[in-house]
Amino acid sequence: MKKNAVLCVLISFVGIVTGVYIFNNSRGTVEIIEKESYYSNFHVENDKVYIECVVTIKNSNNYKKTINLSARFDEDVNIGLLKQAKIYAFSSSNIKEKFEIKQNSKDTFDVVFVGDFGGTMKKHDRTLPDIDIDIVD
Repeated sequence: MKKNAVLCVLISFVGIVTGVYIFNNSRGTVEIIEKESYYSNFHVENDKVYIECVVTIKNSNNYKKTINLSARFDEDVNIGLLKQAKIYAFSSSNIKEKFEIKQNSKDTFDVVFVGDFGGTMKKHDRTLPDIDIDIVD
């Protein structure tokens, strides 16, 4: 009888701890702080378009997040700057496309969205694009 009671208490404890962990971590978000982010510049090199932005991201989760960033440039495709609308961000040194943000913090990244050149050296506008966050883990 004692073993069953101890087992029930142990199972209940594990369930409560697991539930609290899931509840606390499910409430957090990873979001772009638009008022601290901006479009910087663009250039074309070797048939690639490099769209430079400074992006501040806030992670309100209780654990580190790894993310990828992408953006849609539909109007830049329409005017001929880019061949495809959805392109992905790399660090400004072009070596990685995954960004890590520590738990309960915000960080600013120099990013470069890279796409195929469509033939026209004209940018639609100079505003920050709509950026999508893809959480890797």
